[in-house]
Amino acid sequence: MMVQNFKDRLGLGARRFRRDQRGSAIAMFAVFLMAGVGFAAVAIDGGYLYSLKNTLQTTADAAVLASVSELPDTDAARATAVEYATKNMAPGEHGAVLADADVLTGSWDAGTRTFTAGGTPLNAVRVATRRSQVNGNAAGLFFARILGFNQVDVETSATATFRSGSDTCVVSLDPSVVDALKVAGNVDVTLSCGIQVNSTHSKAIRLAGGGCLTASNISVAGDHIGACISPAPETGMAPIADPMDYLGPPSYAGCDYPALVEVTTDTTLSPGVYCGGIDIHDIANVEFEPGIYIVDGRGLEITGSGIVEGNGVTFYFPPTVTGIPFHHHRGPGKTVHFAGSANITLTAPDSGDYKDVLIWQDAATPSDLIAVFNGGADLELNGVLYFPNNPLRFAGNGDPGGATSIVARTVDFTGNANFGSNPLTKLFSAGGASGISLVQ
Repeated sequence: MMVQNFKDRLGLGARRFRRDQRGSAIAMFAVFLMAGVGFAAVAIDGGYLYSLKNTLQTTADAAVLASVSELPDTDAARATAVEYATKNMAPGEHGAVLADADVLTGSWDAGTRTFTAGGTPLNAVRVATRRSQVNGNAAGLFFARILGFNQVDVETSATATFRSGSDTCVVSLDPSVVDALKVAGNVDVTLSCGIQVNSTHSKAIRLAGGGCLTASNISVAGDHIGACISPAPETGMAPIADPMDYLGPPSYAGCDYPALVEVTTDTTLSPGVYCGGIDIHDIANVEFEPGIYIVDGRGLEITGSGIVEGNGVTFYFPPTVTGIPFHHHRGPGKTVHFAGSANITLTAPDSGDYKDVLIWQDAATPSDLIAVFNGGADLELNGVLYFPNNPLRFAGNGDPGGATSIVARTVDFTGNANFGSNPLTKLFSAGGASGISLVQ
């Protein structure tokens, strides 16, 4: 009997154990199921929210850039922002992502990088785009609903500002290098116009060795080093597009002058294709007749002590230009080299396809070539010096003047040169074609 009772109790314990095992298995399954739902919520809902926030940010950027151009009309700025937000995110799918109350006009201080709603000067707009409960369009979730999370708020913001007028005459295009704009030595660069430096480097602008820089305004995507600079640069500004990239190269075929044209006596030169380049030196007085000069081969060199003049001229350097070779001058090959004590006065056309363009080196030109204006040359350059893929250097004891505007990959003022620009021929808009910048 005792043995039988023991067996009965053993069987009962085994049955209870099996029931406990089944209960544990159900609990473990529930745990794994919830964990799977959690992972799915993170992967799917998280991806959806990330994509939605990017869309809201793109919408905010577009809306604020469009609206700031309407200032000082604050009502028009507000209406334009809402219009652009509606175009980017249809209300039928997203609800109203930008309310009137989320469009703020005010003042942007580039020095402190702060926006003050209602502040003066009135030069900025801030918008906030939302999918939120307040707007009645909170973002619905998918797998997270199983965990009790039905919807969440998603919002972004953007701020844009503008600089009134088009007052920039020096643009450095390189997006990242150190010394994108350099002023070194006993150099005094004084401009009656603005400067834009696209480099994001912390030393994008460098003042060294007594160099000083003064301009009407100075904007840089990165920052600067050196004290002799006025006004204080506006740092962290958005880079601008190449303001001269609308240009197309002139059409030409063959060579009017196959070999290097070397000028040592008084000469008048005519527009044409100079496949070997032009070299003016000694005491040669030279006049360039109006027109377009295609300068290939060694490029353009003016040295000596003569007088060189040209009115209504454009010098174009094609991608095949090789520059003055290394063995002739130390350092990089020079496609443009003005030096010596020559008295040089060159003026761009005042009409036509190449209006205001004085010297233009093609963007496809190898980046290891350089343009140099140095020595004791007395320069008056009226027009744009355009070197989008190449460095431009003013050096030596030169004193360039005239209505000179510069667009180059980098710009370097060094030695004892002084540079004062009276930009009457060509100005560019800082912050883009309309002077607008996205700042936050």
